[in-house]
Amino acid sequence: MPSSRHSRAIGNLAYLDWVRGDNEAAEPLYRESLEMQRLILGEDHPEVANAMHNLASALKKMGRLDEAEASAREALAICRRLYDDDHQMVAALWFNIGTILKDSGNFRDAEAPLREAYAIYRRNLPPDHPQTEHATANLAAVLRELGRNEEAAELEALTRTIHEVSQQGRRDPMNSQG
Repeated sequence: MPSSRHSRAIGNLAYLDWVRGDNEAAEPLYRESLEMQRLILGEDHPEVANAMHNLASALKKMGRLDEAEASAREALAICRRLYDDDHQMVAALWFNIGTILKDSGNFRDAEAPLREAYAIYRRNLPPDHPQTEHATANLAAVLRELGRNEEAAELEALTRTIHEVSQQGRRDPMNSQG
């Protein structure tokens, strides 16, 4: 019987491939890790949901958007059973689903999950957090594609503000020109 430690090691190898941009190598490792996690932990476990989310991310990068969406939705269903609706993983999965739909050109369907992610991030993260910035920018892009230009412009301005604030916080005070 496989061990949880072995499964995590395979998942870590998959992650290294994914970071290097070798999604074709990452995918089978993510699938192997996922199947091991299911055997060891059962379906409704955070590590199973995380493995599905990782697989969805690799599939998305390879342009296999239907498969990516299915994997992300399955992970979201697990997370919604395990966590409250404001949990970080729930937000990350809503964001992933929204960007998958956006990337597929399905802007109408992308709006709702991106709004969910945006709302969760706004409620739970600092206003200058990168995830808030990404959710805001992606929602603005979808609204722009839907012809809702005023709403998009407001979010684009907010994205710029978030970015500027986050950059100020990242500056090294030892190198400031005062």
